[in-house]
Amino acid sequence: MNKYFYYFSVLLFFVMIGCRKTSIKFPIQENTIVEEIENCSIFLGLPIDMKVRGWNVYISDFYGDSLLLKYDLKTSQVNRFGTKGGGPNEIMPPTTLMVHGNKLYAYSKSNFKYGYYNLSDDTERIIQDNDYSFLYTPSSQTIEIVPLSENKFLSSGYFKEGRYAVLNEQGSINDFFGEYPNYCDGEKERPFEVKAMFHQVKFLPNYNLNKVVAISNYIMDIIDFSNPELKYKRILLNDYNYNFKSGNILQTEKSNSIPKGIVSATVSDKFIYTLFNPNIDLTFDKTGLKKRLYDYLNSIDPYNLNNIMGLEAIRHLSLYIQEKTILHEELELRLLYVIREHKQLMLRRLEYMMEKGYLPQDITLLKDYKIVVDKSNEAYILGQK
Repeated sequence: MNKYFYYFSVLLFFVMIGCRKTSIKFPIQENTIVEEIENCSIFLGLPIDMKVRGWNVYISDFYGDSLLLKYDLKTSQVNRFGTKGGGPNEIMPPTTLMVHGNKLYAYSKSNFKYGYYNLSDDTERIIQDNDYSFLYTPSSQTIEIVPLSENKFLSSGYFKEGRYAVLNEQGSINDFFGEYPNYCDGEKERPFEVKAMFHQVKFLPNYNLNKVVAISNYIMDIIDFSNPELKYKRILLNDYNYNFKSGNILQTEKSNSIPKGIVSATVSDKFIYTLFNPNIDLTFDKTGLKKRLYDYLNSIDPYNLNNIMGLEAIRHLSLYIQEKTILHEELELRLLYVIREHKQLMLRRLEYMMEKGYLPQDITLLKDYKIVVDKSNEAYILGQK
């Protein structure tokens, strides 16, 4: 599977009107230096976002009791913070991050809570929950937020009045600007909610140049915030088309003949780097699923026959718990956590496969497996006591 970087040069250096676009494509393996981090034991459930400030890497995690992590690339120090919950200094997943100055901004989308953690010039200082300051609760239509200054923020979301909204320090909307894309057949007549869902953006700020790149799978807006009146230049990265369903549940899905588009992106002072893979295949692999289930049931790791996996791993875990219980020793909770998440995910997979017709509808199977999920959750809760 070939993966490629695309980067657009001079975009961030030129004014918003009449800038030139050039692009270069090159294989990752010929231009990427990968350095393995030794002695690094970081347990993450489902990483959501990652930001870098100096030698520190900040990661948000969907699962766990602490949803944020700081990793020091120099010292290998791991700092977990961001207690999960709805309290004053607590956050909820999923959480997106943004670094601006000495602040790590965190947007908890599940309860629309926006705030920041104070970052010290002492990069080795431990961040704690009481470093958190709540700013405001944005409107429920908000998808992403990026700080432009201490009292000015840019957001994207399901806004009828415009593609983007400008917020003040209280989270109130001061203005709207920008139009929703209208490049594919019939898109102009589609509801704004449909276009907002399909063209969800990721904000990539460059505070040195006072510009923000707002990029979706097929569209890129370069927003200049050096002046009070925000201006933007729009670039169509690739042709696209999509289907949608509206009503009680809004759904959008790209047409099968259209490539996936931009997977990820980042910016520097000179370039915008985008990761694009037109050949990615997201077709449900029934044959591969059967093979993985066979390996799981027969405890086979096809990549390393010396590893313990599948049902044999469950048996070893059971023996481990029995031993710790008899000896009155503390359990390693991460093992119970992994088991719980594994069972919950498998239940969702079964529901998905039955919904899509890959498996026959079997209410009894789902009911029985739900008991397994409940038992794994009970085990995790008991392990915490």
